[in-house]
Amino acid sequence: MNYSSVVLRFGLGAVVLWFAINQLINPAAWTGLLPSWTSNILAAETIIIMNGIFEIVLAVMLLAGIFIRVASIVFALHLLNIIYLLGYNPIAVRDFGLMVAAVALFLQKDYPLSIDSIRKR
Repeated sequence: MNYSSVVLRFGLGAVVLWFAINQLINPAAWTGLLPSWTSNILAAETIIIMNGIFEIVLAVMLLAGIFIRVASIVFALHLLNIIYLLGYNPIAVRDFGLMVAAVALFLQKDYPLSIDSIRKR
């Protein structure tokens, strides 16, 4: 059995969870990454907290192996939006790598060691 998707899923889930927790612990540190127009919608720290909660949900889905394809493609699209908003810089390049990893996970056929694989049986 090939466990590359397990390694990819746990690695991506851990990174997403780390960023999400940091956004919830110190949202002020992340507000500088928001486009200026977002301040017309909600307070910057509120947006960061909402994003952190959203990313925790995705991370838990990836780590637990629940709806992996849905979580990975939603995360890839989320990162595509972030990359677009950030423009070309080192953070966007890092997020591009994470987005490619999420797409690769989406394209996997089997997800061993996951709740999805148990439900499939």
